[in-house]
Amino acid sequence: MADRPFIFAIADEDTDTVLFLGKVVRL
Repeated sequence: MADRPFIFAIADEDTDTVLFLGKVVRL
């Protein structure tokens, strides 16, 4: 779960980046 806070931090700046990272994490 250490990676989740990092992704959430980016979500505030770039939603598109989060969606991209979300797909990568899912894979």
